[in-house]
Amino acid sequence: MNIHFKMHIVNVFFIAAICSMLCISCATPASPQVSKQAQVKAAIYIDEGSAGDGMREWVRLLDFSPQIQLNFIDGKTIREGGLKGYDLVVFPGGYAPSQYKSLHEEGAAAVRDFVKNGGSYIGICAGFASALNAPNRIRLLPFGRKPKAGGKTASLAVEISEKGAKVLDVAPGRYVVAYRGGPIPCPGEKPGEGWGEGLAVFQNEVSYFGKPNPNFFGEYAILHGQFGKGKVIAISFHPEYYESTHCIAQGAVYAVTGVKPIPCYPAKNPRPLRVGFHALSTSTKSLYQMLEMDRNPKLDVILLNSQSLDEGMLKHVDVLFITDEPADAYAKIMRNPLRTSQFTNFLQRGGKIVTYRNALKAMPKHENVNLIEKDASAVKAVLAR
Repeated sequence: MNIHFKMHIVNVFFIAAICSMLCISCATPASPQVSKQAQVKAAIYIDEGSAGDGMREWVRLLDFSPQIQLNFIDGKTIREGGLKGYDLVVFPGGYAPSQYKSLHEEGAAAVRDFVKNGGSYIGICAGFASALNAPNRIRLLPFGRKPKAGGKTASLAVEISEKGAKVLDVAPGRYVVAYRGGPIPCPGEKPGEGWGEGLAVFQNEVSYFGKPNPNFFGEYAILHGQFGKGKVIAISFHPEYYESTHCIAQGAVYAVTGVKPIPCYPAKNPRPLRVGFHALSTSTKSLYQMLEMDRNPKLDVILLNSQSLDEGMLKHVDVLFITDEPADAYAKIMRNPLRTSQFTNFLQRGGKIVTYRNALKAMPKHENVNLIEKDASAVKAVLAR
């Protein structure tokens, strides 16, 4: 047999073997598949003391993650044993005293029992304060609140330690985060079997207006702990605000449940209508409206608050949707002359406002201000505009 022919046969078998190996390799999924057993049943606290776009961002992040089954829960339901059957409860930003007021000691005890028996707790900003070992708090972590420390709104640097990175499954190092006046912890009495440790520290700080520097450089920004059989993560800043820190929010869920949420937002092509979503309340109705708009492929939802309105974000939306609020709330929105001019300029450029009857007295008089009836579909009203 010709030597060249023999070599050709050998080459053919060699190439076939390589191709077979590649086919086997390609058959392996590039990313882990989520099983039904891996799903986490989560509740997010929506009641007194739960407020702001941070809360809405958490709802979005969890609701659009196939690994998470999300429900809303209030103080009354918690008091009545409503956490039974859940794996995780999230207390978002807002105001910790109001969260405790809604829970009462009975509800705080119910959350403690939930975690003690193996449930997981994530607290953000106000939810962080609620987890501290102090009067009128849930008392899950052996830390108190450092007196006269904290500040106003700012973008601050936070350093996540090597250990923190492993717990959260993120890269170690420095992150720029959204700080909104969150509490600064200090060592406190050990509450029962609870323990805690720091995973990240602040690398700069901000003071309250007109007050001395709060001195929280180097203090803990993220706490990790355990109470009974359950795990706790408390974050003083808002990882959900910036897309660059969403990994920390996802890591918080991973740290306490072992499952990392991976939000899968629907693709929207061609260019969808940009809807500025402005809400003052934390009503479940407004949250369902937001999610309904988010799911619609014709709409791209941008969360707006008073600060972003003042910064000119109306320039980037086609339609402004304002949720149903009491009449005096609208009057408060428009009391700022800068904001009034922003609304007027937006309408003059051809922007549309879709809102409820209570808002009409406060909104500028213009043909592009459209009324939506109380029980009508918000999505249909925005698309009809």
